[in-house]
Amino acid sequence: MNGAPSNFILKPAMAHFQTSIENECFCMMLANSVDLKVPPVSIVRKESQKALLIKRYDRHLENDVLTRIHQEDLCQAMGLSHELKYQADGGPGLKACFDLVRAYSANPIKDLQQLIEWVFFNFLIGNMDAHAKNLSFMYQGRQIRLAPFYDMMCINIYKDLSQKLAMKIGGENRPEWIMARHWHRFAEEIKISKATLRKRLTEFCFKLIKAIDTTHSNFIIRHQGDSLVDDVIATIKKRVGKTLQQFE
Repeated sequence: MNGAPSNFILKPAMAHFQTSIENECFCMMLANSVDLKVPPVSIVRKESQKALLIKRYDRHLENDVLTRIHQEDLCQAMGLSHELKYQADGGPGLKACFDLVRAYSANPIKDLQQLIEWVFFNFLIGNMDAHAKNLSFMYQGRQIRLAPFYDMMCINIYKDLSQKLAMKIGGENRPEWIMARHWHRFAEEIKISKATLRKRLTEFCFKLIKAIDTTHSNFIIRHQGDSLVDDVIATIKKRVGKTLQQFE
């Protein structure tokens, strides 16, 4: 009201996929459990309606006064139209995103670590829609930092939606076709060694598997069980298993 900053976002379900709320809530909880920076989320219900409640991270509260923290997504930071968020349409790929964070972050080591794990996480959960507008910079004074992550869910279970990655990994956007050589090519693009990439990806796979059942239990306690979440978990475990096999 009257231009006051909001402090939460209420996100309804996708038009043809009412379970997208449970899907995104679980995936965001899972991201938090593997130490990715994400805002708190929960599911709110009123009568027959439900929505995902997301706490805004681009706000600062001091002395009961809420103020906005400036942010811009990476398409904006590169001077690109929002219509170019997908790499297939001429938008930025992962190399461009990593180069930008390396060049402008006030703490590139930590932010690049978060960014590479964001890539791992989205690939492993089957999030085909992880594009450059889902990555943002936050501006606090003269400090530029990579913002917390958002819009993460398992798209892979919705066969009517695109099954190609929004940003290619090592030149490949079909997840089932991504092999060790593509990860090695990705390592070259983001300027880390193949051995380091292999070690980090393997460790992240084990970390994700270790966290998934506990996160599921917490989800059930907070929001009750859901067969859709069972499908998401099966999808993730299958992809993690296949990824680990490639590096044995």
